[in-house]
Amino acid sequence: MLAATRLSFYALESPEIRERETALARMSGELAGRLPPSTRAAVAQCLEGINSYYSNLIEGQGTRPIEAERALKRSLAERKPGKADDLATLAVAHIQTERWMRQRLKAEPALDVAGPDFVCALHRHFVEQLPESLRIVTGHNGETAVNVPGELRTRHVDVGTHLAPPPEEVPGLLAAFAETWQRLPKTPAHLLLAHHRFAWIHPFLDGNGRVARLLSTAMLARYGFEADGIWSLSRGLAKRKDRYYEHLAIADSERQGDYDGRGALSLKGATQFAHFMLETCEDQIGFMAARLQIEHVKDRVARFCAERRLVLGRDKRAAPLLIEAMFMGKLERSAVPRLLGLGERAARAVLSECVEDGLLTAPSHRGDLTPVFPVYAAAYLFPHLFEIDDPQAAMKETLAN
Repeated sequence: MLAATRLSFYALESPEIRERETALARMSGELAGRLPPSTRAAVAQCLEGINSYYSNLIEGQGTRPIEAERALKRSLAERKPGKADDLATLAVAHIQTERWMRQRLKAEPALDVAGPDFVCALHRHFVEQLPESLRIVTGHNGETAVNVPGELRTRHVDVGTHLAPPPEEVPGLLAAFAETWQRLPKTPAHLLLAHHRFAWIHPFLDGNGRVARLLSTAMLARYGFEADGIWSLSRGLAKRKDRYYEHLAIADSERQGDYDGRGALSLKGATQFAHFMLETCEDQIGFMAARLQIEHVKDRVARFCAERRLVLGRDKRAAPLLIEAMFMGKLERSAVPRLLGLGERAARAVLSECVEDGLLTAPSHRGDLTPVFPVYAAAYLFPHLFEIDDPQAAMKETLAN
């Protein structure tokens, strides 16, 4: 059977699909428009850890975003063997791979995000950051094998009820994946169906789920549906993990009769999967839009500054500085006394605390400042973005290190 027929990369063009795609594009554009570029970049950087947290959580390997943020500051050699540091290493590998991926997207406008070279490079960049102990894969029969960075699998695998294609078919299926992708319109439904088709091929011995989610992020970003990285697909999939796996299995279904597509896989299953993924994207864009409503953010910033006063003894009058930086995209040093209603010396002391706590940054001691959202602050500013038991303890813990 031809590889493209086995892959069954259908054109999804129903009125219902078109309506959802239009809504997603509108919502993503509106979300991006809420914030200036420098603030979008700061939120996106914060979400790198959140994406890592949720993508790993889907695999049953959760690491607190604060632990991942701390691990980013330590080298691999400084991490000690053991479950906690192994999980932190997985989190850091995901964050670093996402950063590398976004840099390539910016540097190479013509990059073929569906091509085997890019797909293998994603896997290579992730796995090569892992110690040897985390590259060992144990099969159902107890046999072990090494997950080689960027190399296609050479053995049969099954995932749940899905028996992945034989290893000898994987290169042809990946080529068909890229070739069919090039012919299809780059609409959200097709970008999201690609998520399943890649997972169905299961090209690597391990790490396919993480690579699939990174690949979907790359595709959404490349074609302008990701709002510069300020909403998280992985969060949505983790929140709906059971439904996610259910719809992956539905999309695995073989064609049921002459009215269910012309490929080996079910058109109905592909359509249901696309609807689920579009719904998940809309839900997460709406979630972040609610977090970024200015009237609510002002209240959260004020509470956060009050907590900083209580926990760290910081000046709680810093709120106007953080709000100005967030919604204007920069904070001019000359404006600080006016915004605070303080004299030059007192205003400078408040500003210095914000810089020291990693909430504002500048290229030089004279330059304008831009916002930063460390994880401990995001717990207050973007509530329910991730699970955190004790925000005050996290604040102490982060700034003590």
